[in-house]
Amino acid sequence: MFGLFQSRQQHDSNNDGKGPSIIPSGKSCLVIDDSPYILDLFKTIISSLRVDARFTEDEAVGLQMVPEFAPALIFLDIRLKEGDCIDVMKELARMRYRGVIQLMSGRYKDFLQQVADTGTRMGLNMRPPLQKPFRPAQIRNIIREERLVAEMLATHSFPFRQAWEKDWIEVWYQPQIDMLTRTVYGAEALVRARHPVYGPSAPAAFLHDAGLEERVALTKYIIEDACAFWGRMREEGFNLAISINASPDILENASIRMAVDKHAPRHVDFPGLSFEVEAEDLFQDIARTNRLIIQLGIYRSRLVASDLTLRDGDMLRLIEGPLRQIKLSHSLVARIERESLPWKFGRSLKDYAERTECRICAEGVEVQGQVDTLIADGITCGQGVFYSPSLEKDVFLSSLKGRIKSEANQDTPRGHEQVLAMVGRAKKLREERRLRK
Repeated sequence: MFGLFQSRQQHDSNNDGKGPSIIPSGKSCLVIDDSPYILDLFKTIISSLRVDARFTEDEAVGLQMVPEFAPALIFLDIRLKEGDCIDVMKELARMRYRGVIQLMSGRYKDFLQQVADTGTRMGLNMRPPLQKPFRPAQIRNIIREERLVAEMLATHSFPFRQAWEKDWIEVWYQPQIDMLTRTVYGAEALVRARHPVYGPSAPAAFLHDAGLEERVALTKYIIEDACAFWGRMREEGFNLAISINASPDILENASIRMAVDKHAPRHVDFPGLSFEVEAEDLFQDIARTNRLIIQLGIYRSRLVASDLTLRDGDMLRLIEGPLRQIKLSHSLVARIERESLPWKFGRSLKDYAERTECRICAEGVEVQGQVDTLIADGITCGQGVFYSPSLEKDVFLSSLKGRIKSEANQDTPRGHEQVLAMVGRAKKLREERRLRK
């Protein structure tokens, strides 16, 4: 069955499996499954994560890819076109493949584990098997746990003026997710610079020397881009609120509000722009913050408090106008899988959210455990690489379209049943915590 592959790897087979090992060469994965629908689902999920991936229905073709592609993770179905996963695992063991294998099947869990144990005895690195039908979130979690997801952005320093004058500046977007319904409700605009040598670069690489005047010009550029991109999304049937990072000194500049007035779509569905300001800056001068809320409101724009920490909870009551969203800090979300939010802090958030109809969003969501704990604490919105890193505009829009297509054909629970399942997990988690106390 694998004659072509065996002829290419003759030197390894003559060594009885003692040839050179196949060491994963990067953040990549290979999906081998005989179902076109499953492959389409994987393509949709993985494209939004920007992981280098290959897909095939043919196990022989898949095995031919392994030596050169050297995937870090292989998703492998148990039943295949011309055989089964045992044949594939034998070949991978003979190649001395050192990546990770994730078995998938609709078979009984105990049977799946027996097959996985067989792979372990062959010397392969086997993950706990995955039962079908599975949720997209499970695939994202596996990819994240294997550390395949990362924003591959350069950090080599270069002047902002150079990036600006040479037209290297780009605006990317990261989706914000309702974690209960798994729908995209918003997007954050994030600035990047495409350096000809370093490639896409993080803001820290080129904003370090930007003065106020330059940051104001950059913010106006992002406003124009975000408004134009909203129009593109609206033509495709999506109406997402877009948020832009800014600081109070930038927002106090009248030209920023004039830029919003000039570029904002006059469409009745346009929700207005949001401007994300770090909570520390917002609460440093409450009078200024309340004034900005009123001024931005004239132009249908709202403020978002980002990077909120535990010490900021009591300050929310001082804000007179409504924020559009409050975003919990990365550090707070990172520890939330191990411990719940303090009761007083959580109560302050919920009180403010109920009073102003403000969303509470967790930033930096990386694993399923954080999702479950956040929902148990009443936080149902999230943003982070667990769902998607920042994406170029075309990739972002393609991902939105693919998400709808995959969910329309999804056999796993969705809608009301899906919400009930997630709430059930949250209740179970709360009960386990209560018993531990």
